[in-house]
Amino acid sequence: MKILWVDDQQNLINSFSALLKSLNPKIISANSGDKALDLLLKNYYDLIICDLMMPPDKWGGLWLIEEIKKHNIKVPILVLSGEGTQTETIRALRLGAQDYVMKEKVDKELLPQVEKIKSEADIIINSTVISSFPLLIALSFNNTFANYGK
Repeated sequence: MKILWVDDQQNLINSFSALLKSLNPKIISANSGDKALDLLLKNYYDLIICDLMMPPDKWGGLWLIEEIKKHNIKVPILVLSGEGTQTETIRALRLGAQDYVMKEKVDKELLPQVEKIKSEADIIINSTVISSFPLLIALSFNNTFANYGK
């Protein structure tokens, strides 16, 4: 699992990423919305974990989510923030974020939320391939997908 973790506090990324150790993720970090968008335009990620309050401007996380939507980048987003109010949280969700975890609850909620988002994304990918590709390719993918991680 390849995760783009966007937060201007690298020490938090280092601390919180240990909570995802069981998923064996490859975590790439970006310290601003600008840098994250540049990475997203060049690379594929399975998930974005995004702080709301960071550069550019005060609410760089919201800016990034808006840019992801404008560029039609298809990647699940989990907002992780301790600064946002209910207004910013609702806006992030309406812009396309899948869920929200408060930094105060990260030790209990981060891993289950990431697992849930990953599971939902896997189902969407599988059903898209099966319904969109020729039968032989779809069946081969489905068999590989069913045995993935076993």
